[in-house]
Amino acid sequence: NEQADLIQDGRLDMITNGIFINHSSFRSVDENNDVILLEVPEDVVTATNEEFGTGTMTIPASSYSNQEADVTTSALGALLVANEAMSEETAYSLASSLVKNIDEVRAVHSSMKQLSPELLATPSVLEFHPGAAKAYEEAGLIK
Repeated sequence: NEQADLIQDGRLDMITNGIFINHSSFRSVDENNDVILLEVPEDVVTATNEEFGTGTMTIPASSYSNQEADVTTSALGALLVANEAMSEETAYSLASSLVKNIDEVRAVHSSMKQLSPELLATPSVLEFHPGAAKAYEEAGLIK
């Protein structure tokens, strides 16, 4: 929100942030300014993904007012992190509940609509907790 205020006050010309598509703070900037989304070059996305374990995503055309075409960028992702003190049973229950109740999780906010069980079970920069791995295996999401 602070970045949005600075853009709207004319004190910033550019921002970069890892937020959901159509996040309210950026919608505010888009509604009150002449916003241009810049595509991140493919080689930069690839290098970033290799170095930091990020992903590639596309912001669909017309997500914002001046956006006529899809825009490719890096996807930061999100992690639900637990340490080894969490029991296997608790981690299993948590992961299993997320998979089984994915529609309810998606309904929390429009930015979550692309969340899927497959995305939950996509390997990232950390290993899955053994309980979460078991839940994802049982759901047929990982081997």
